[in-house]
Amino acid sequence: MTYGSKPGTRCNANNHVTAVKPFECTSRKGVEYAMNQEWKFKLHSVYGQILFDRKLTQSFEQVKANKGAGGIDGDTIESYEVKLEENIMELLNKLRTKTYQAKPVRRVYIPKKNGKKRPLGIPTIEDRIVQQSVVNILQPKFEDNLFHNWSVGYRPNRGVQRALQIILWNIEQGYNHIYDCDIKGFFDNIPHKKLIEILKKYVSDRTVLGLIEQWLKAGHMEEGKLIHSDYGTPQGGVISPLLANVYLNELDWEWDLNGIRIRKVCR
Repeated sequence: MTYGSKPGTRCNANNHVTAVKPFECTSRKGVEYAMNQEWKFKLHSVYGQILFDRKLTQSFEQVKANKGAGGIDGDTIESYEVKLEENIMELLNKLRTKTYQAKPVRRVYIPKKNGKKRPLGIPTIEDRIVQQSVVNILQPKFEDNLFHNWSVGYRPNRGVQRALQIILWNIEQGYNHIYDCDIKGFFDNIPHKKLIEILKKYVSDRTVLGLIEQWLKAGHMEEGKLIHSDYGTPQGGVISPLLANVYLNELDWEWDLNGIRIRKVCR
């Protein structure tokens, strides 16, 4: 099996992925702390860090690079960009006056390999910009201080190559049983209440917590009907992968505490 060389990947002369020893895990005391304790210094004043037109513009460029269709308001990346400066300043004013309101996502379905369909929730361009701005602040902090080193799903500079490195290294150490599993409908079944409780351990900024709750509670439009739920973070939302990792993070550390060597290397 061959893969191109990317950051965090070690390849031999034939461009094959080779086993690399994972980062050392923390001590048992450190694992227990990560699982059960709140951060000594919570993230605060996060909201103020996104209230700059240049940061919102940067977030738009990231949204644009990721492509994708528009949401329920009919705006596309192309139409939003026509009056980009005006739209960004209008969005900035909404955020500063705290009149910004998340809109429901547009529900679409894409085919899966097994013949079934996967539901996606497409937020509006404006909502994606704000979500990206929050991700830009939270993700580096969570990467450095919260997430387990052996978790690779939806994380920067990680992925299939990193997962293969971890698997190969553990096989070389004599661990040769691999358990492959999937959480059925994971994104659609994350309980909002529990997710917010977990986030409160690490984020004390009530305005940002309120934004995240807005995105979770906004619901989705399907066949002209607005549907609300107390569960799920839509696949298609910019912030959804980060929220998914926050929700499963304690499971990573629980497995580590119990000495499981091969853990969720790919979600």
